Parts: sequence; structure tokens; C-alpha cells
Amino acid sequence: MQKLFEYDQHIGDWRVLVQTRDIANGAIKSRHIVDDAVTTEKIGDGEVKSRNIAPNAVTTDKIGDGEVKSRNIGEGAVIESKILNDAVTESKIKDSAVTERKIKDDAVTESKIKNGAVTTRKIMDDAVVTEKIGDGEVKTRNIGPGAVTTDKILDGNVTEEKIGNKAVTTPKIAEKAVTREKLDDEAIPELLGVMDEFIAAVRNEIRNFSPISIRGDVTNAPDEEDITAVNGRLKLKDMSGLYGYAMKILRKNKTFAEQVTEMRCVYVVKYDFNLGGATVEMPADSIILFDGGRLTNGTLNGSVHNGIADSNSAGMYGLILCSALYYEYMEGVTLTGEYMDETAHGFQDQINAIVNGKATVGLSATPDTVFVGVQSSISLSATTNTSATSIKIKKGSTELASGSGTSLNGSDTITPSAPGNTAYLAEFTIAGLQKQAPKNVVAVYPVYYGAGLEQSDVLDVAACKASPRTTPTGTYTVQITGGSKYIWFFVPANMSTQITSAKMNGFDFPLETLADVTDASNVVYKVYRTPNTNEAGTYVININPSN
Repeated sequence: MQKLFEYDQHIGDWRVLVQTRDIANGAIKSRHIVDDAVTTEKIGDGEVKSRNIAPNAVTTDKIGDGEVKSRNIGEGAVIESKILNDAVTESKIKDSAVTERKIKDDAVTESKIKNGAVTTRKIMDDAVVTEKIGDGEVKTRNIGPGAVTTDKILDGNVTEEKIGNKAVTTPKIAEKAVTREKLDDEAIPELLGVMDEFIAAVRNEIRNFSPISIRGDVTNAPDEEDITAVNGRLKLKDMSGLYGYAMKILRKNKTFAEQVTEMRCVYVVKYDFNLGGATVEMPADSIILFDGGRLTNGTLNGSVHNGIADSNSAGMYGLILCSALYYEYMEGVTLTGEYMDETAHGFQDQINAIVNGKATVGLSATPDTVFVGVQSSISLSATTNTSATSIKIKKGSTELASGSGTSLNGSDTITPSAPGNTAYLAEFTIAGLQKQAPKNVVAVYPVYYGAGLEQSDVLDVAACKASPRTTPTGTYTVQITGGSKYIWFFVPANMSTQITSAKMNGFDFPLETLADVTDASNVVYKVYRTPNTNEAGTYVININPSN
């Protein structure tokens, strides 16, 4: 057997005896190759063919990362068991590759849906049913205009607090729906009582006529109080002065229409009158008081002004029916035009004018004059002689106090920076109408006064000795210790009334006018001085205004 290698002692290594050219083609069999002798360098690039790789010989560690391309994977070769759990990451999935059939039923859970990803077009029509809406999740902004129709409101669920103030207007109230029982004595205090007072007063006026007893000769001399003379004949005189209304008792021997001619008049119906199918034009603010009589067969037209154009008729009604059950005293009578009665406008309207006319209101402030630059606490008191359903005390748009009844107290703290007024206002709601009472708190510079030889003896006094006043006139008391001192007055030049003379202890004392001075706050003062005093004591000075 021919040796392939020989050890060379000269080079200290093995020397090849057989060269490649000496080896015949196909002479090197598998048995001639030593195990592990075929290394990577011995294999040419691309020389390991598919046939050279044994089945199952290419294991995971033999495949380089990312070296298995799409073309290397056979159809249907990647089955579920060949994919490692969590091995298919987002980057391994082609865009739009996950179709509906690739998603398992119930596989898209809440955590798989991105916040804000479910838009309107993703929600199927009628898919949002009642159970899907959380309690209280339908807000005002979710309800379309006009969407809450009558059938959507549960019976009995529109409560009092859901109805806006003044939302129930006149057209919303059915005819004869506002009955006497619906008028709350607490809500409209004194209204019903005043109405009863009004009716009772009218009835008393009627019934206070004493019967005439004739004894002996009769002198035809009407007293012009209860009796008057018309065309030489005595008759009961029409009365006046009842809350500003005249009063006329309708006579039975005259027609209703010819007697109803005066505005702001109470017409007392003691007898039955047939209107004969005619329309009677009622004068402005005519009040019909039924006192035993009735009206039949005709029309009463209540025109607001009844043809009267002057401003005195503004706001008047043509006809006021004063009896709560007026319709029991009318048969076949139609009411037209502007009129007030229990069903059309409510009793409140009938007596608002009476109650409001009687009410007096006022607002007082203590103190009502303060010093400029000095912080002052103002006490305010609003009063009325008739109970009000609402009383508010305001400064501009700021509400300082609110309440009801006959009085209300409030307070404010001010530090005026210049002379002028701080305006307060009390608003009273009486019988549904509003009355106002204003009050100004006046800010003024102080009047300095006192005794001393020099001007500075008085003007430098830190605290003003005089209470705030809008005019320098009035009484001043000065204590002088030791004689030979002047009594000085420093009056702010902005006061409209200045002074020229004074009475001291009851005697006339001329006041000397000196040059104006300006204090540290740049306020100009007029300077006045009495003659020099000679004795110590208490001096009372009465300042008189200029003529």
C-alpha cells in the first residue's frame, strides 16, 4: 500500500507524499475519509445539495435567523403545531392579512379593542340597546332638539321644580281653571282679604243710607253728601273716594246702558236689567258689583281704553267683574274685549291695583353720610306696610339680602374714594306688582373744627370731631381751656353750601374768611375763624348758611 504522508525530520512535520494529481478520479471513498475530516473550508459554496442532507438533519440551530424565506415554505407546510406559542408577533403578520374568518368567535375581547377605536360607523344600527347604556350616561348634550316628546315622559314625572318660573302663561290655563281654592293666601298675602274688604266697603256704603222719616213740613234742601238734586228732584248722590273709584247705584227706571257712562266707577246692580240683545261699551275700569240684581240678554264689551286716548287710561281694563260668582248673576250675557274676572285673569289681577295702591315702601340706611377714605359699616332696613311676597336689598346688581313679609335688614361695608353717592335699592313684590324704594349713602370730606391760635392746631387733628354732614351748617360744641384762642372751621370746598356768620352762645359772631388751604390728600378747604376768645369754657356755635 502506497504511503500518503511521511514524517520529515528536517522540517519537524508531516510531508505529503501523494499530490491531488496523483489521485485517480473516484479513488477516495467514504471509508478513506477520517471522521470529522471534511470541514467547512473543504466544502465548496453551494456544493451541499438537497440530496446530500439527510431527512430531519436540518434542525432549528442549523437555520440562521431570518434565513427561512416565504419561498422556502411549502404550501400547507406551516401547521399549528409547527408554530411556537407567542412566536407569531405583530411584525410577522402582513398588513390586512387577518381577515374576519381568521378571528375566532369571541376572540376579540375588551382588552383587544383600542380606546376610541369603536367609531360611529363601527356600530351597527339599533345595536346600542337599553342594557348597553349605563345609568345616568345619557347627558343633556346627547338629546337632540325636540327629541323628548310627550310619550317619552313618564306619567307624573314633570314635577313642580321642572317647570320654569313664569312658564305657565295665560294661554296655558284653561277657562275657569283658576278657582278661588287655587289662590294661596301665603303666596299672595292679603289679596283675598283686601278684595273682601273692598266688597264689604262698597256694600256698607250702600247699606248705610238711613230711611227718611217725614214729620211735619219738608224743606227740599239736599245735603249733597248722600242726597242731591237733579232737575228739581231729590235722588241718592253718586259716591266717590273708595280707593279712587266713584260709585253709582243703578236705578231701576233707567236702562243699564244709559247709566254706565263713567270710567273708574263701581256700578252697583241692585235690580234686574235686560240688555235687549244690545252690546254695551263699558268705560275704562268699570267695576260691576252685583248686590241682588242680575243682567240678561246682551253683550258687555270691555275695551281697554274705550276710545280714550289720554295717558290716564294706560293699563286700565274695560270691565272688572267684582263678584266671585258673577256668572250666577248673568244669563245670556257675553263678555268681549278686555275684562277681568275669576277665570280670565284671576282674582289677583282684580285686586292688584287696590293692594299695590295702598302699599307704602321705604329703605333707610344708618349712617346715611360717611367720610371719604374711611371704612364704614352700613345698616340697611327695608319696610312696607303691606306684606310682600319678596323683598330684595341691592347695591347695583349685587343682592345684599332677600326675604319676605313687612321688613328686611341688610348690611354693606364701603370705603368711598371720593365724594359722591353709593346707591342702594329695595325691591318689593306686592300683589304680583313691583315697588321700589331707593336710598343713597353720601360720602363727604370731613369738616374740621376746634380751638387754637394757629390753623394747624385744628387741621392736623387726625380724627375729625364732627359727624359726617352734607352741609357745614348746624350746631358745633367746642371746649376751650384757657382764653385767647380762635375757634376754627375748615369746610371742604366741594360742599355746595358755605358759611358767612355764626351765633356763639346765642350771640351773633361774625366769621372771618381766610385763605383756602390744602391738606395732605389734596383736598381744598375753606377756612373760617371766630374772633379771639378771652375766657375758658364751653362754646356752642350755630353755623348759618350763606344767603
